[in-house]
Amino acid sequence: MITLPPPPPPIVIEHIIYTKPESISNYASTYDFLKEQIATAVIPSVKNKISSFLMLEESWDGYGASCLDERVAKNAFKFIDAANSFGYCPSTDDDVTLTPYGSIVIDYTSGAGLVSVEIGLKKIGYFTDFGNGKNHHSKGIYTSFRTVPPRIKVNLSRL
Repeated sequence: MITLPPPPPPIVIEHIIYTKPESISNYASTYDFLKEQIATAVIPSVKNKISSFLMLEESWDGYGASCLDERVAKNAFKFIDAANSFGYCPSTDDDVTLTPYGSIVIDYTSGAGLVSVEIGLKKIGYFTDFGNGKNHHSKGIYTSFRTVPPRIKVNLSRL
């Protein structure tokens, strides 16, 4: 997620604080626009990286790593689209990795911390690393990958 500067400061007149509503709405509109533009640029790059994993052969790491199953790649695409519909997008394609087990890990980060999502054939797992120490994890949640599971959605919203 991108971090934008804070909204414009409120106007102080005789120790009474007034906030211009148009300033806040303009800030929100700009923020939403920038998030959309970043997602438009990053998501194709992320999906291309996942597609490139499909070209790797068995033992691609030299230690017996599994190939990526095309169904796992499709699950990752579905999850990325579902997360993006709620405004969550990896920062770069460097936030996507292939595990030696044939699953895909997508990291979502911000100044608040990390939500790392692992996508497999039938299940999705995750763990968090927030600075406040209130972390969560799951070894696997059965899902269709067309929606973001509620527990993951809650943790993404903390970013």
